[in-house]
Amino acid sequence: MAQPLDYYYSNATDRTLEIGATTGEGLAAIRDRYPDRRAFYVVTPDIFAANPSGDAMDWVEENTQFSGQYTGIYLFVSA
Repeated sequence: MAQPLDYYYSNATDRTLEIGATTGEGLAAIRDRYPDRRAFYVVTPDIFAANPSGDAMDWVEENTQFSGQYTGIYLFVSA
């Protein structure tokens, strides 16, 4: 998913970070590493291909707020 995001968005311009994660543990590690930063989570339905157990989506549902959707792209923000 990073490749299409990188095509339209440059995190160097506004000094943000782009970090990929495919598990609930990976998402929690990002939050733990940057506890003072606001985070946005971009999710597509193919997350279940990368994380068949579903723990990544469980983590997103428990730790973020839904912000919006455009076709099959969902945006969540840190709670």
